[in-house]
Amino acid sequence: MTTQRLISRFLEMMQAERGAARNSILAYGRDLEDYAAFLAARGRNAQSAESDDVRSYLADLDSRGMARSSTARKLSAVKQFHLFLMGEGLATQNPATIVEGPKKHATLPKT
Repeated sequence: MTTQRLISRFLEMMQAERGAARNSILAYGRDLEDYAAFLAARGRNAQSAESDDVRSYLADLDSRGMARSSTARKLSAVKQFHLFLMGEGLATQNPATIVEGPKKHATLPKT
């Protein structure tokens, strides 16, 4: 099954089972399309992705100047997508499980 079809199935599930709002579905779709394009450029797809691919994707987002909050959101979408694939029996591993997101900058306490 193509990565595009897997993303469609994931988005359908998010809408039907989790009641995700339209804007959330659109954001997930954009994030996952970006991830799928990155994987395709590496000769991979969602079912063959490995942890190094996910880490490389995060590094690519950083090199594009993506804000940490946006990177964290994209990583969340990727993690949920791979969890869905495992749950549906469409993948044998979740490469995003052990990948950590960007750390937030520590702010000083207000006095």
